[in-house]
Amino acid sequence: MKTAGKWLGLAATLLCLYFFSSQVVAYWKTIREFPGTPAFTVAFLGSMALYLSTYATSGKSWQLALRMASTHISLGKSTRIIMQSQIAKFAPGNVAHHIGRVVLANRAGIPPATTVATAAIDMLALLIAALLAALLVLEPLTTLIRQYEEHLEQSARLATITGLTLSAVALFAYAGSRRVRRGLRKFAGVSGLSALGNIQNLRRMLACIALYLGSFVLGGSALWLIAESLPASNQIQLVWAVGTYAVAWLAGFIAPGAPAGLGVREAVIVLALGPMAGKDVATTSALFFRLATTIGDGAAFSIAWLYEKKIKSSD
Repeated sequence: MKTAGKWLGLAATLLCLYFFSSQVVAYWKTIREFPGTPAFTVAFLGSMALYLSTYATSGKSWQLALRMASTHISLGKSTRIIMQSQIAKFAPGNVAHHIGRVVLANRAGIPPATTVATAAIDMLALLIAALLAALLVLEPLTTLIRQYEEHLEQSARLATITGLTLSAVALFAYAGSRRVRRGLRKFAGVSGLSALGNIQNLRRMLACIALYLGSFVLGGSALWLIAESLPASNQIQLVWAVGTYAVAWLAGFIAPGAPAGLGVREAVIVLALGPMAGKDVATTSALFFRLATTIGDGAAFSIAWLYEKKIKSSD
């Protein structure tokens, strides 16, 4: 059984790497034809470094969410799990990275119910932070809401139907199996958000939101570096770039099935930066920012995977 699981895990990893590689190949022609300057090269590398640093904030936030469920792992471990699982976001459907986190956390001794519940708390903090950061650029945010109003309604209906279906299945299973009843009680104890009722965990939740606000500042700074280094670029305010990045992330989150928000986030960046920097600069910025984050995700996966291999070989 373990051997089969390993082969399935390997197959899933290879599939995700295939989709990741296809993204890099898609941008290769643009990379070769772009007359990069030394200033742009430095800015591009700096953008990648800033984006990579957002993994540390994500790892710390999830670690705090796990502590709300009385589960303790090191910051390094929580960050490496996210660094490895995020490569799966390039697979169609935009859900594989969530499944990957559950699988990797289970290998680290964290029960799936705990991972799902704490990942939900972590996602809630991320959404709150994104909305707060998006307030920096209200005009693109309102345009986004109008443009994706239908998607928002569809997502709400889908969430309602999914919730009702899962509730019905859970009730049926609850009535028929003692083991399932124990599992559901355990999950409810972790995911019922009752943990947020005490002051300590409320502080942890606020810390998670603050961490993700910092993450959006880092990501927006990465976008700003690229845009400012381009020839003929008008001056772009850093605050505007941070808000734009937050709105673009929200757009990718709303869009159903878009792998890693592909295409959707770029459209929002062009919409928000175009009036300030010019359409050509905004389009080029969006393209190279996507490239920087894509390579960054690949680097994050490689670093975490190699580190885990080193740990295993030394045991």
